[in-house]
Amino acid sequence: MNRIIQDIDLDAFLATRNGNEGEQVALDVIANDENLLRIDFIYHSTSKYINGGWVQMHKDTYIQPKGSELRYPLLASCNMPIAPKKHLFKQAGEILFYSLFFPAVPKDTTHLDIIESKTMENAFNLYQVPMQTVLNSIIKIY
Repeated sequence: MNRIIQDIDLDAFLATRNGNEGEQVALDVIANDENLLRIDFIYHSTSKYINGGWVQMHKDTYIQPKGSELRYPLLASCNMPIAPKKHLFKQAGEILFYSLFFPAVPKDTTHLDIIESKTMENAFNLYQVPMQTVLNSIIKIY
């Protein structure tokens, strides 16, 4: 199966979220409908680097429900570049809001693994994330 990972324009995305072009809203809602699961994140850039460093997401990122062998591939990203593109921070402590989109998971899913890569060093992997957290909050990354 060929899939296209889309990098969504944040301004256009926000305008469609609230129906008012140009009005800024927080990315605080996760849609888990019959076709799509949107997971929202807030990332605080590291103080390890003076400029805060950089972030990107690997194109092969996926989610996997607890107890399942099925992997649901990343379909789209909003405000998080797909490698080799990078988001370059200007300073340590800068905040980046972003969303990742995946196919919807079964309604009885209780926990998810969010996996960028099991082989890359410093990959973005979160294990056993409660579905209630996914559905009701923004996941904070520090």
